[in-house]
Order: sequence, then C-alpha cells, then structure tokens
Amino acid sequence: MYNEGKLKVNRKYQRKLVWTMEEKEALVDSIKNGYPIPLILLADVDGHYEIIDGLQRLNAIISYIENEFGSKGKYFNIESFPLANQLAKTGDIIPHSNEKEIDDVSSSVNFTSYQIPVTIIPKASESEVTEVFGRINSYGRQLSDQEKRQAGVITGFSQLVRKLAIEIRGDVSEDVVDLKKTPEISTTNKREPNKKYAVVAENIFWVQQGILNAKGLRDSHDEELLADIGISILLGEPFKYSKENLDEVYALNSSSQLEVEQKLSSYGSEILSLEIKRVWSTIESVLDENKGVSLKDIVRIKKGMPAIRQPYYYIFMAFYKLIITEGKEVSDAKGLLTALNGCDANISTQRHHADVKERLKNISIIYGLISDYFIASANPYLQHGRELTLEVRNILIRSEGGESKSYELKQGLYSLSEGRDLNTELLNETIPKSLCGIANANHGSKEGYFLIGVAENEGTAKRVQSLDNVISKEVQGLHVVGVDRELALKKESIDSYMKRIISAIEKAPLPKDFQAKIISNMEHVKFFDKTIIIIKIPKLSSPVLYNSEEFYLRKDSNTSLLKDISQILAIGTLFNS
Repeated sequence: MYNEGKLKVNRKYQRKLVWTMEEKEALVDSIKNGYPIPLILLADVDGHYEIIDGLQRLNAIISYIENEFGSKGKYFNIESFPLANQLAKTGDIIPHSNEKEIDDVSSSVNFTSYQIPVTIIPKASESEVTEVFGRINSYGRQLSDQEKRQAGVITGFSQLVRKLAIEIRGDVSEDVVDLKKTPEISTTNKREPNKKYAVVAENIFWVQQGILNAKGLRDSHDEELLADIGISILLGEPFKYSKENLDEVYALNSSSQLEVEQKLSSYGSEILSLEIKRVWSTIESVLDENKGVSLKDIVRIKKGMPAIRQPYYYIFMAFYKLIITEGKEVSDAKGLLTALNGCDANISTQRHHADVKERLKNISIIYGLISDYFIASANPYLQHGRELTLEVRNILIRSEGGESKSYELKQGLYSLSEGRDLNTELLNETIPKSLCGIANANHGSKEGYFLIGVAENEGTAKRVQSLDNVISKEVQGLHVVGVDRELALKKESIDSYMKRIISAIEKAPLPKDFQAKIISNMEHVKFFDKTIIIIKIPKLSSPVLYNSEEFYLRKDSNTSLLKDISQILAIGTLFNS
C-alpha cells in the first residue's frame, strides 16, 4: 500500500511527524524483540487508506527499512527485503554506507515478518473518520494541548487556524497527502536534524524571530497564538486567554464554540484570514529592514530570556488596529523598530489567565510607541504590496525549488545581454505557449503559475546582480530578483510593464475565454522590496489549443508541442476524471 501511494494523511485532523529519534528507535526495538505494539487504524476512503491512528509508528517502521536510522547501532539489511532492494537499485533508497553497521539478514527478515496489527474501517465517510480520530486521540498522553483540541474537530474556526498556521510555517500542501510526502511537510531542528524533513524550525518565522522556541513549534503553539489573535478580532476585544478558555472554544457545541463560529460566519472566514495575513506580512516586511536581529532581541534587551509569545500578541494587535481598523500603512520601518526597542519592560505578562483590561492596556502601550511611524494609506484595502508577502512566499515554496510542469520562472522581460533588449520571443511565443502547456499538464487538477521577476537559476541571479546591482531574495532555493530594476533601467511604469504582457496575451492565438481568465488572474505584488508579476493559470475543464490546432504540454521545465493523437486524447480524458 505504501509504495503504491495508497496510504494517505488527512491534514484536516492528522498531526505532523513529531516523533524524536529516541521514540522511533524504541518502536523498532520493540518489534525486533517481538513485543506487541499498538494497533494501526486505517479508513477505506475512495480506494485509498487514510491513517487514523499510527502515523508516527508507520513512519518510524518505513524510515528504519529505508536506512534513515539504525537500532542499537545496526541498520536494516536492505538486501533481505526484495522491494527495498529494488528501490535501492533505482536510487529511491540510499543504503547505509558502513557495511559493518548493517544488521544480519535473519534479524532483518524477522523484522519484516512481524505481524503489525491493522484494522481497516470499510467505506468510511469523512464525518466518521473525524469522529473516530477524535475519540482515539482526545486523551492521548503524547499529544500537545492544541493537538488534543484539534482531534476530531473540524469547524470553520479550527480549519481557519490550521490553514493560517500551515501558510506561515511554509509546509503548504493539499489537505490529503501521500504518506511518502509527509516528511516534506514535517518539522526538524538543527539540534536533532532529520535530513528528510523539509521544514527547519529555526528557519520558520516564529522561531527565527524568537516568538516561539522549536519545542513550542512542535507542540503547535503557533496555532494557539493564531487562535488567540483570531478570537480577539472576532470578539472585538482581547480574548481572556487561558488553556481552559481555549479548550472551550474548541469543544463542540459549547457556548464559547458556538459564539466564535457565529461571529466568524458574520465576519467572513476569508476576510479574517486575509486581514491576519496582511498584518503578519507587514510585520515580517518591517523586520526584514533589520536583517540579522530578531524581534526578541529588539523587544527584550536582556539575553537568555524566554520566547516572546505574549509580547508578539500585543505587537500584532497594535499593528492590526493601525492597518485594518484605521487603514494606515508603515511609513518608517527603521524608526518603528527603534521605538519597539526594549518595549517588553513596559508591558506586563500573565502566567496563566489573561486579564482583558491588562491586555488592552498592553496593546495601547505598543500602539503609542509605534503609531507615529504609520501614515494614512491611499488604498487601505488594495491587494498589492506588503500584505501579499505570505501568499507569494507560499507560491514559491509550492514550486519545490524551481521550474516544473506547473511553474515557469523568468527574471524579466528584457534580456541580460549588454543591449538589454526587450525579449519579444518571450512575450509573443514563450509566455502564450507555456500558459497552454501548464494548463494542459495540470488537466484541471490544480492551478499553475508563470512568475516574472524570479531568476531561472542561481547563475541568472548572479548575472542580474552584476548588471543591475540587485541582490536576490532567496526562498527555498529560488532567487527573487524583481522587475523594479527593469522599470528603472527603461524608465517604465509598472502599469506600462503589465500592459506589455496583457497585450501579448491578447494578440496570441489563444481561445478568448482562456485569455480572459489569464488576464483576470494577473497581478503585480511586492515581495519585500521586489516586485513580481504573477500570472496564475486557473483550473480548466478542458484542454487548451494554441492557434486552434496545436497542443502544447509542459513536462518538467520544458514546454513542447505534442503531436501524438493518442497521447492528446489520453490527456483530454484526464480533465473529466
């Protein structure tokens, strides 16, 4: 089931991979000694199997077989297991290099012969799966407080918090992911690194800025903080935060849960999400002005002090009042950061129960310190600028480090040769054909992106730096160079730049409805100090032809003309599947 991609993890209710190496080794040792281990519980959902209970155990067993770690100094003998041996030959598994540390064949055969207790719930609905998961995990001793709250709870507010937390951490994915891909959305840290886990705690905003520590992030304290912020906005006053009060908000049919859901329904989930992301992105952009210095170092002058979870809440709510309530924007980021210097000494923090009046007072103190560094915004609800930093970052993260069948990157519209001429081939041929190719490759299953202002590779980024004296902003191996340098070079406005692209798409031999969808999904956004053009290719219900007869298809990082009729027909059927 695992190798066929049939084991799935539903992120609506299932937690991340959180077991330490010690916990994984203990499970492997139990199996090697023939001790009983807890039941693995799966649900049969539309032909695949969602893991209700046993995610950490399954990952530990598979990781051991794939030689990611050993048990008591001995690594699994891959040659003893035909499937693992085959995967090693194809390069999908990298065997442990020290042959002296490889376990003997008989021990490894005994390991794979162990009968893992498994129960499958047949033809389970989403509500049944959620209910069972909640009952099993609500009282789990190894779950954090927030994980217990989330267990079996799928409400508008719980899903809002979950999705916001995912976007800010950067472990974005579909709601249901293949078990094989869970390491890509799981968190490791520099003290106990797991090279397969893609998300490094110290690189995440919360830990990087000293708002939470790595353990707090592992225990979902980021979700608790976002829930605290969200509830405060919905109530129109600071939430009387405590573990017990937050438990009540997540307890189905409690008065607190019903009140928050009713207020969220009136407020609008998308509006609240957008507002929180706008404020968060503004704070991140302001902090980018002071590279190398964390918010914790600014707020708390004394070294060695704990994380600044509570002070961040007050800072966020003060920013929220200025940006959302008063419609202002930051005018002096460096001055603002100077004003926050040592501000922790001016605010009081509560150990357990948060007092509403005390929280209001602390927000007012921060507001007073920073309000002079904001000015009235000409377009307070404009969707371009600082507030989209988070969305852009996650689009870049989803590209998985470069061009693919769903993503194409271009540094700009002008060449990097000495003449810096307009790249007419890019405008008139590459862009229109790539838009078709990406749409056809995704066959209506997901959106695609054509990004202008992101270098195709590191070499291109270095060339941009030498020509335009612009240092790229790196995100997950991608190099954001922006198009501002081209605007300055050619004395061109962003509107004129956008019109060039729109005009090229309108003149291209593309279906009119496809052109309209593409143009309506184009925007220019600020990613920190760099402007990027985002052309989103929407999900379609049928293939797109170029010039009424040419079928372009994106494969990996290349767009090519497909002429095989049987292949074209096969791709066409995928749009309806």
